[in-house]
Amino acid sequence: MARAVSFTQAGGVLTIRNARVVFEPSAYDNDSECPRKNIILEIDDTTKETVREWEADIDSNKLVSALSQFGMRCKIQTDTVRVWSDGKPETMPTGIRNRHANAVVQLTGIWHSKKQSGLSMQLTDIEFVKEPDATYPF
Repeated sequence: MARAVSFTQAGGVLTIRNARVVFEPSAYDNDSECPRKNIILEIDDTTKETVREWEADIDSNKLVSALSQFGMRCKIQTDTVRVWSDGKPETMPTGIRNRHANAVVQLTGIWHSKKQSGLSMQLTDIEFVKEPDATYPF
């Protein structure tokens, strides 16, 4: 069964500081060869509010929110995402789950199907940051 999906252009940019990558990026059916993957970032309340503002014009009965109990869902194109370290290009490390990062996410539009609508967001740049040292609690 084919699904008809339309797309409405929209624009916006989120610059996120110290987000946490909740899970390893993954694709439908765990296709490890697929370069376009889903990624979930744990984000701060200010960023969540911006995403809610972007979603405000979408029919709430059809909305598939980019926000979940785990964080913000977006796409990452693993073969074209720009990875940074100290202001210089870097290669994507393996195993990024639970790593903290600065990220740039672009809102490219809103997708619509017969029963659902949601934001189309693409992570374009990521910079992994040093984890804070654990403080001795005793």
